[in-house]
Amino acid sequence: MVILMFGIITIGFALGIPIFLSIGLATFIHPAEVGSTVLIIFMQRIFASVTRFSYIGVPLFMLTGYFMSKSGITDELIKFCNSIVGHFRGGLAQVNIVTSMFFAGLSGSAMADTAALGSVLIPAMEKEGYEKGFAAAVTAA
Repeated sequence: MVILMFGIITIGFALGIPIFLSIGLATFIHPAEVGSTVLIIFMQRIFASVTRFSYIGVPLFMLTGYFMSKSGITDELIKFCNSIVGHFRGGLAQVNIVTSMFFAGLSGSAMADTAALGSVLIPAMEKEGYEKGFAAAVTAA
């Protein structure tokens, strides 16, 4: 059995199949020998691990950030934060940070915050003379 599994992995490597697929194909030899119940349990556990709420929540938080950006909430929030700290030195970077704080309170997700505000603030910071790497670092932080 082990020799057969090793042979499948070796043939997969020789054909250029990715490592995870070669190993995955070799593991299907075991249920063929033991019985199909092992394969059913294996599939149930894979499905149960993918359907967790945290995996579903991440894309929905990013969708929330997209909707907030498209509806204009982001622009109004930037104007508000600009009126608070925009007049200080490095004002736009500080506006980025303060806007991120307020936006995190609205959306509850750092990823949605970065996705929504990054598309607006990074080009604005570049236009004001900030380096692109600095603007991206401030937005990500």
